[in-house]
Amino acid sequence: MKSAILLAVLLLTLPAAADLPSGKWSVARPIVLPSLTSPGLVYLPLDEEALTAASTSEYRLAQGGRIEAPYREVLEDGETQSDVVPHKITDWSEESDARGPLQAKITLDLGASVPPANKIRLALTGGSFSAKLTIAQASAANGPGSAVKTDKIYKRGAEFSKDYLEFPATQQRYLRLILRRDQGKLPRIDAITVLREFTIPRNLISVPAKLIRTEDYKHHRTILNFDPGKLTRDTIEAAFEVKDPLFSRTVTIEVAPQSPPPGEKPIYGDTSWDALRRSSAGEPAKLNLLIPSARYIRFSIANGDDRPLSISSIKLFRLRRGLVFRADPTAQYQLWYGRPDASAPEYDLAKLPLTIPPTQLPIATLGAAKRLPTVTPTPPWSETHPAVFWMVLIGVVVLLVLIIVSAIRRTKLPPEPVQP
Repeated sequence: MKSAILLAVLLLTLPAAADLPSGKWSVARPIVLPSLTSPGLVYLPLDEEALTAASTSEYRLAQGGRIEAPYREVLEDGETQSDVVPHKITDWSEESDARGPLQAKITLDLGASVPPANKIRLALTGGSFSAKLTIAQASAANGPGSAVKTDKIYKRGAEFSKDYLEFPATQQRYLRLILRRDQGKLPRIDAITVLREFTIPRNLISVPAKLIRTEDYKHHRTILNFDPGKLTRDTIEAAFEVKDPLFSRTVTIEVAPQSPPPGEKPIYGDTSWDALRRSSAGEPAKLNLLIPSARYIRFSIANGDDRPLSISSIKLFRLRRGLVFRADPTAQYQLWYGRPDASAPEYDLAKLPLTIPPTQLPIATLGAAKRLPTVTPTPPWSETHPAVFWMVLIGVVVLLVLIIVSAIRRTKLPPEPVQP
């Protein structure tokens, strides 16, 4: 009887056991690693083809075709990242002379992990002053230190002051600050902030695009339609070659996010405005754009009562985007994308500070794309063999009934007690 019940349970659970999770990546690009002698960080710039992914959340790095390799996404936009470095004060001493406080010496402990610090900012209280600030680094709290930077900090009125000092990134655990009076009274130090500031240099890549220019004389506009041929990302600038010496025109910028159905025109939205201006001879003429993604781009130049500009060429530029990851020279890697419903991954590598500009890392490249095999969820066994499933299920039910009836017939009632 127990075996029959187990068989019935197994049959009823077959559909759930055979159901595979849905979802897949459809494109794989082999990654060509640079020459490496040991595992280390590499930078993989994304080309136009990889940027056609519906979302940057799709990207996955597959090591050996099966192991997910973590990465950090980088946009070379020229912005400075600033992070506070935790620390504690281990020593604070001051010296004075007849004029008052002369200097203050402070030792900071950045912790055992030694995050790279390259800036000190002080919260100071005092009138007008000038003081010399020296930053030294040391491997031990009481050991000898080596100076890495000396400069002046000052305050001359509310509009003219400097309360920070930048210095080469330190790899030592301890920092020593020596603030020495130069002019006026030495200010009081209310707080110390240790920072790690890092700038990824701006890197522009030309965006190939077909340009169609038309003149709307009725509305006094020049229409410029750009077709990059595919989805493009991070378009940041348009550079114009214009013969006119001086001009100032308002430009409407419109974006079509996707290709229209055959025979239809693109649908434009996400409208913004900028000014195309040249106020002195020889000044570059450009538009500052901020287009995260676009299939088509259109500019409408308002000419007013002036003649249309003598534009000889226009070039679009995007910011370079790429992935930083730790590569093993003995392994093979692929970039997977082509899954619009993929959520953005969360890796520790993306949360750690980046201390080397991507362009100073070894550069990897992408190979030709290939389609990944289609993975269709396997249908439940009961759906592919319905007749067998129901025959077995009915047989199990009949077997259970026979077993139960047989068990009842074999059951004997206990004899009635004999009356005395």
